[in-house]
Amino acid sequence: MRLLLGLVLVVTVVSLHALPAVVEEEPRFATAWQHLGFLEYLDRAGGSAPALDARWSWPGFFAAAAFVLRACGVSDPA
Repeated sequence: MRLLLGLVLVVTVVSLHALPAVVEEEPRFATAWQHLGFLEYLDRAGGSAPALDARWSWPGFFAAAAFVLRACGVSDPA
């Protein structure tokens, strides 16, 4: 029973948060556009810029995302 409830929870979270990102043509929230800008800067400049934004203090997520996009051959992450 717990496994089924956990599975329903995971499916609900994925359907509410991940599915719109896959289905929609463009990101709908300003935060998504900011993160795409960070990814583009990392890809273009090859490094982070902590003086621009506090999120650059931990660029691991953005560096990993930029690596995956480049490895998949995606030129426009939007």
